[in-house]
Amino acid sequence: VPLQGTRLGLHLLLEHQSREDPWMGLRLHAYAARAWEAYVRETPGARCLPRILPIVVSQSDRPWRPPVQFSDYYEPLPSPPLAELPVYFMDFRYVL
Repeated sequence: VPLQGTRLGLHLLLEHQSREDPWMGLRLHAYAARAWEAYVRETPGARCLPRILPIVVSQSDRPWRPPVQFSDYYEPLPSPPLAELPVYFMDFRYVL
């Protein structure tokens, strides 16, 4: 899709890890929230937020085991009637 003449707000959130962090998703969420708060504070009249692409660069000798999908941190929900609730919970995925 050509983007000529289109302005796209995209921020890269890069995190370097020499070893795995079991709570990496939570840390990325906190970093993104702080970045958005700063953007709103520093951009008078802002009407939308820039997109943030979280990327974790791992140089660990071991395979990465922590979740890359934020929703994997939540405890499982029992089946009906709560099975439809996940669409309302915060979720994102980061690039590893």
